[in-house]
Amino acid sequence: MKERLLGRRKDIITYLVLAVIGAAFFCAIYGYRVLKPWYTDWMYNDGDIEQHFMGWLGYRAGSWTFPVGNSDVLSYPGTYSIVYTDSIPLFAVLFKLLSPFLPETFQYFGLWGLMCFVLQAWFGGAITGRFTESRISMILGGTAFLLTPVFIQRMFVHTALAGHFVILMALYLFVSYEHNHTKKTPYIWAGVTGFLCAGMHVYLLLMCGIIVASYALLDLLKKKRIMRPVLVVLCYISSALLNLFILGALTSSNGSSSTGGLGEFGFNLNSFFNPLYHSSLFFGELSIYNRNAENYAYLGLGVILMVIFAAVTTVISFFGRKKGSGHKAEIASVLVLFFLTVIIASSPVITCADHKLFEYPVPGFIDKVWSIFRSSGRIIWVDIYLLVIWGIWAVSKYVPRKAAPLILCAVIAVQAADISPLMRDKYEEFFPIVYKVNIMDNDIWREVLSDPSVKHIYVTYECEPYSVHRFAFADMALSSGRTMNQFLIARNEFTSEGLAADMFPIRDDTVYIFTDQTIYLALGTDLKIIETGDGFRLGYSGGSDIFDRLEVDCDTIEAQ
Repeated sequence: MKERLLGRRKDIITYLVLAVIGAAFFCAIYGYRVLKPWYTDWMYNDGDIEQHFMGWLGYRAGSWTFPVGNSDVLSYPGTYSIVYTDSIPLFAVLFKLLSPFLPETFQYFGLWGLMCFVLQAWFGGAITGRFTESRISMILGGTAFLLTPVFIQRMFVHTALAGHFVILMALYLFVSYEHNHTKKTPYIWAGVTGFLCAGMHVYLLLMCGIIVASYALLDLLKKKRIMRPVLVVLCYISSALLNLFILGALTSSNGSSSTGGLGEFGFNLNSFFNPLYHSSLFFGELSIYNRNAENYAYLGLGVILMVIFAAVTTVISFFGRKKGSGHKAEIASVLVLFFLTVIIASSPVITCADHKLFEYPVPGFIDKVWSIFRSSGRIIWVDIYLLVIWGIWAVSKYVPRKAAPLILCAVIAVQAADISPLMRDKYEEFFPIVYKVNIMDNDIWREVLSDPSVKHIYVTYECEPYSVHRFAFADMALSSGRTMNQFLIARNEFTSEGLAADMFPIRDDTVYIFTDQTIYLALGTDLKIIETGDGFRLGYSGGSDIFDRLEVDCDTIEAQ
């Protein structure tokens, strides 16, 4: 009993240290200001984080519905799921529940980032603990996982996708196979992982699903049974589908499964060694075919050296001394997991450096389903963590116990030095204080939106996905308590034809925003037209002093 209590105390201390290290790394890389819930100006940067933040604001402003993740504030009169704005659905629902107790200005994305770093360190330490009893090695192993470049790079870009701890959570189930002594553990672990992934991001759902399937394969090969592996996979799938249904991802009228583009965002065969965005201190960027953010999968020099060590020692041990015969099931399942994710990540277009090696045809049905995950290069993250785990396992197994922490310290030092440019860039981006700039702030807009009879804003033209005006319109709608008809909702494209058709019949509680190209839609209607002075025209059919004072002849405008 005394030894058990001592062991638990050591566990608590170990994970407290890991939490402190995770928090310290987060603040060192991104600064502490992003943790302030009332500091939101940094999120208005006309990029992905602004989409995620405004998605949360629109969801918070909407009424409760069922499914609980649906809202119509940014897609009126249609509905959208919070899943399709990548606003970290689990956090969005939680903080909407707490909304009556929260300040009017509030963001949870900094807290999410801090939590991701702490959990990354925790699960990294837990995985390391499966290979060694050394608490110091566990702490160092957890620290090594914090220095994964793709993890650091994604934070506050595709913020929900930075939840890499669920990948480690699924891999922990995998490496803990021999330790799962209770029958219920795999089912509960798979179910919880599936539920969390569905409430975070569908790409994480796919990655962890592949890992869970590989765990089921391992169980099948080890125990020669079918029912338990099948039930583990079913627990994962059913819990994920349940959460997606609750969040409205399966029922919202906006957001679709695919918009094509498969093959454009795949893994390049040199990505493990290619420090794009000048993210290495020691190496320069390599040439790459069809460069985009999904090509980024740099391992870092520390991990590369550790993987080389793992490869050499593993070959010597397993093949030179023939000690691998008792681990055929583990080897087979890991290899299946590794190469399956490489195949999916590479997509039908196989590239290396700046060369397109070949492209294989994909049948129409498979292409449609596969295109749901068209940014397939992200799937390689599973292999990045497999390589890190392999390196830590090799150090734990083939290095004397007292020397292993020193090797891990050296790996961490080299890794941190190598990716220091990446960490510096993130610090310089997020630490300085920034102030929100309203690009459409003038007396006309303010007076129009001060009219309580105006309930909705309708944009009549097709905005570019990351148009500054689309974000500005959404900001005006949200800050004035109105709805908007077209926000940046994942996998949903607003067409000119659809927008032109949906604006009729004209509603007297709606302000219509026109450009030179769409002003013709106002012809023959009872809309009063005014000019905003910044290139737009507003149309309104209700009674309004400003429209009566500043009305212009839309026939004259159209003729011009």
